[in-house]
Amino acid sequence: MSQVPFGCKVALFGSDSPQIIDLTGKIMSPLKDTVVQLLFKVYEEADPQQYEISKNVSVIVPGVLAHQADANGKP
Repeated sequence: MSQVPFGCKVALFGSDSPQIIDLTGKIMSPLKDTVVQLLFKVYEEADPQQYEISKNVSVIVPGVLAHQADANGKP
C-alpha cells in the first residue's frame, strides 16, 4: 500500500464483507480464513471535501477453525 501524503488522513470507506470487517474497522473472526476487499478514503485534514478513494485492497482475515485438506472431499 502507498504512503499517505503529509496533511492527509485515511478512513475505511467500504467492505465487501461488513459482517467480518465493518465500516468502523471492527473485525469479527470468521469460521474459516476469508478474503475481504476493502476501500479506503484518503482526504486532506484541512479540507475533507478533497479526497480520493483507493483501489480494492485485499486482506485475509484468519478463521477460528483450522483448515482440514481432506474434510468434506468430493465423492
